[in-house]
Amino acid sequence: MRALFDQVAHLPADSRAPALDRICGGDNTLRSELDSLLRAADAAGGFLETPAVEQAGTLPQNPIPQRLGAYEVEREIGEGGMGTVLLAHRADGGFRQQVAIKLIRSGMDHELLRRRFINERQILAELEHPFIARLYDGGATEDGRPYFVMEYVQGETLLAFCDARKLSVAERLQLFQRVCEAVQYAHQRLVVHRDLKPSNVLVTADGMPKLLDFGLAKLLLKDEGAGADATILGATALTPEYASPEQVRGQTITAASDVYSLGVMLYELLTGRRPYEIRSHLQSDIERAVCTTVPPRPSTVVGRAEVAAASVGSGSPDVLSARRDASPSRLRRYLAGDLDNIVLKALRKEPERRYASVEQLAQDIRRHLAGRPVEARPDTVTYRTRKFVRRHAVGVSFAAILTLSIATLVAFYTSRLAHERDRARLEAEKARQVSSFLTSLFELSDLDRTRGVKLGARELVDRGVERVEKELSAQPEVEASMLTLMGRVYAQLDLHQQARPVFEKALAIRRRLLGEHNPEVAIGERDLALLLHSLGDEAEAEKLLNSALATQSSAAGGGDLEVARTLSLLGNVRKNTGNYPAANAAFERALGIEERAGADAEPDLAKTLNNFGLELLASGESAKSVPLFKRALEIQQRRLGPESPSAFAAMLNLGAALRETGDVDTAITYEQRALVLAEKNYGRQHGDYASALTELASSALAKGDMAKARDLYTQAIALFETLYGPDHQSTLSQHRSLAIVMIQTHDAAGALAEFSRVLAGRQRAYGPDHPRVAESLLDVARARVELGDDREAESSMRRVLEIYRRKLPADSLQLAEGLDTLGQFLCGHQKASEGQSILREAIQVERASLPENDPNLQASVAALGHCGAAAVKAGAAH
Repeated sequence: MRALFDQVAHLPADSRAPALDRICGGDNTLRSELDSLLRAADAAGGFLETPAVEQAGTLPQNPIPQRLGAYEVEREIGEGGMGTVLLAHRADGGFRQQVAIKLIRSGMDHELLRRRFINERQILAELEHPFIARLYDGGATEDGRPYFVMEYVQGETLLAFCDARKLSVAERLQLFQRVCEAVQYAHQRLVVHRDLKPSNVLVTADGMPKLLDFGLAKLLLKDEGAGADATILGATALTPEYASPEQVRGQTITAASDVYSLGVMLYELLTGRRPYEIRSHLQSDIERAVCTTVPPRPSTVVGRAEVAAASVGSGSPDVLSARRDASPSRLRRYLAGDLDNIVLKALRKEPERRYASVEQLAQDIRRHLAGRPVEARPDTVTYRTRKFVRRHAVGVSFAAILTLSIATLVAFYTSRLAHERDRARLEAEKARQVSSFLTSLFELSDLDRTRGVKLGARELVDRGVERVEKELSAQPEVEASMLTLMGRVYAQLDLHQQARPVFEKALAIRRRLLGEHNPEVAIGERDLALLLHSLGDEAEAEKLLNSALATQSSAAGGGDLEVARTLSLLGNVRKNTGNYPAANAAFERALGIEERAGADAEPDLAKTLNNFGLELLASGESAKSVPLFKRALEIQQRRLGPESPSAFAAMLNLGAALRETGDVDTAITYEQRALVLAEKNYGRQHGDYASALTELASSALAKGDMAKARDLYTQAIALFETLYGPDHQSTLSQHRSLAIVMIQTHDAAGALAEFSRVLAGRQRAYGPDHPRVAESLLDVARARVELGDDREAESSMRRVLEIYRRKLPADSLQLAEGLDTLGQFLCGHQKASEGQSILREAIQVERASLPENDPNLQASVAALGHCGAAAVKAGAAH
């Protein structure tokens, strides 16, 4: 119904009936429903299409202040979605200066809008460029409305300036280059404008552009604050006609979004038309136009006789061409070729296929104006020859063409011989540049180089990423290597959200350079998958790993260690979704490759043994995990020494496995050895020491020593909070363990507080619909059952199932746990029929993954039996 509605909703009223006849094919019920929907849409009018920001403009307005700080207001000169623009002059007796003051409008004091307005002021304060309107001052009115004072620009909008003076295409390109320079300057300071359009560029009488309105701008690699949701369609003043596909879809915004908006502006500047028509502000219409419509080549639209709805203003092809100092045929010839390709490259739907930076877009325009080959065209010999001839028409003769042909022939025969040599040189140069770059980066920690400001690790990496994108964009292979390194450092610092766009850009560069099915691209996919695994996005991680595995298996014949590393990570991802059989298969295949590889593969073998052991432990097969952990420990101690830090994790894992098999005393022996090892290697203020405390606490819990368990968990929580902060997942994990102790000691109220803390932290980290959030909801439900709050407990359990069903595979044991918990609850609360149905589903899921003698499966079967018996008994009593 939605798809059919979208096909006809934009049509004029007199065209709908034939369209409905055609698409409904005689189905009267369908036709009736569509008619009803169309009438309802027409009756709704445009209210829902108008962003809330604009609706707020109808609220009663406070009078405009006569004075703001040192400035006396003269009059209102404009307004936008968030603020009113006032003309004012300095009136404190110092000097005469006209300024523009942007004041947040009354009725717009929603916290998000206030933060965004203040965000614009902060961004402008950091930007000083001749083509960006300067910020002079800022403050707040008596009623708390923020304002800022900026340069008053007397000029015309970009399109009006060019059309009024009938600037030629070359002159328009030269002016556009200046706009690009301003945008690139902002990008170098990690600011993306996000609302570039001709009306946000004013041009003074002497031809100087001034970039305005950073209200939607976003600071890259920093805490976004007000900008975090600034491009959600319908909630802001975002301009759909100039927005990029990723903005319209609400995806990650990067500098590539500004490249796209500049592409729309350039299209309009050259042709007088926009690249596509947006019929309405309905989300479906906007997405269809921006995200799927392929714009026609600029050279093909300038000669069209009809005036499309996408035209800017009005005018025939003759009029539009005359404004560009050309005839339609001449304008079409001028745009065909290089300019067509430059514009369409900037307008690619996929960010990674656009120009990598605004500077690269500007460089291509410079090359075109100079008559040189552009990057947007295939770099063929024929193309370069044509450009050469155009630049040197006089004196080019048959001899020159013959010479070029001979050179081309020689190049063809020597290319294969040179390929390997060039590749070796490239790798050597990459290694040299990476070494040099890292040396210069870490020299930033020298106080003499940073004006006395000591930079921390986070600041060093932030600056490193900024420098990589600015200095290495012309060397994409080196750029991708350095971005990967920076991403790994971010991940080591537990800055996973900051690492994600860095890894994504590195992968996009490699895909563009090497193609989809290349071993280096596969490693980039695995790097990004590991990060997504850390962020809990297991579905996307598995897609990337399957892609990497297909490439690596094809290239290596299934026996390469890179394949094993990818398989080991894939096993971890599948373990986290509860898909234990598939995880087992991945680990077993990885072990087979590593066993055949011999001694050189032992470090990888030890890691896979540990990962496989953890999966068996999670799936309840602790006895099978013990020999795996023992072998991993033996390899690490033999290769690296008995007190190697690498042996620490194997000791703790072996202790946990032994504890689950009932050998708690031996488990404590290994855990105490691990605690001593952590203290010796790192001291007591380290994550490994805290991890050993948590395992000892778990063993104390297993022995029934609740007081000791509670004390050790409390110590571990304090240490994790000191090291990583209260919202770190390791910290939250220990709060959860402490809550379990509280449940067992009948402190249900304390447990509920701890479980709720974990739930809030996971919601902040993963959003409301993540399986880890559902796990916490289940914990909270169990605590509420202990407190007698059955209504809220049941609601939480049902919410858990809703998330698990949508986010996890149908055979996930996590889903089985959620089903079992709700089923048993319902059986105990006079809802035996529904409870039995849910328990049967839980048993079906468990039988797909567990043997018949598994304790969890047997417990579910027993619960179903008790539920049935209770239902019979209750029926007899009734």
